[in-house]
Amino acid sequence: MNRSIVVEQIIKNAAVAVIRMEDSKKLLRVVEAIYKGGVKVIEITLTVPDAINLIKTVVKEVGNEVIVGVGSVLNKELTEQSIDAGAKYVVSPIFKTEIIDAAHKYEIPALSTALNYFDGFRNGRLPANLL
Repeated sequence: MNRSIVVEQIIKNAAVAVIRMEDSKKLLRVVEAIYKGGVKVIEITLTVPDAINLIKTVVKEVGNEVIVGVGSVLNKELTEQSIDAGAKYVVSPIFKTEIIDAAHKYEIPALSTALNYFDGFRNGRLPANLL
């Protein structure tokens, strides 16, 4: 699935379940309940203990039915590890071009934050797929 298709699916589904929890043993059951409830886009934040391995597990179990992304990404290394685990999109609470560039290198959408619209521009273009 290429970057633009993932972005279209995120917008089309209109809801993203962001999972941030301390008890990672319950995560797969939470994902399954969210999916059964009709939400097909799920973001697992890196604040969840062992998040990278859990992304692998979730993608293996429900990756055909759910778009699994990663949130709370703070640097290039975590971006690449998350993508390697199977994340289909990357969300960062900070605007850092190394995160966007790393995601785009693998044709993965990068969703970032900015203080305002103009903060999101680099060299006259908007590098993040969504702000």
